Amino acid sequence: MGIIVGPVVRCVDGYRFDTWTANKGVTRGYSYRRIEDAYYAWKSEIRTFAQDGSRAAVACQTLDEFIARKAAYETRRARLIRHRGGQGKFITGMPR
Repeated sequence: MGIIVGPVVRCVDGYRFDTWTANKGVTRGYSYRRIEDAYYAWKSEIRTFAQDGSRAAVACQTLDEFIARKAAYETRRARLIRHRGGQGKFITGMPR
């Protein structure tokens, strides 16, 4: 299973980034007061998943890219589930 890491965006409480996995869907990130802290955590999250060889990590630079990659992964997963007769097995590769 892979993870898609969204871009750092401005929110009401400061700055944050969201992540998406096939198991949990979109997970809201912690709000940071300083943009530097948000980018530090963002890079750390990417490094953590890159070091774990069983997961593929995709880091998105824009919100549009995050939405497109998430939709592509969900579409690919839905097609695989239909192809396998409704069995919810996870895809290990990430769409490119």
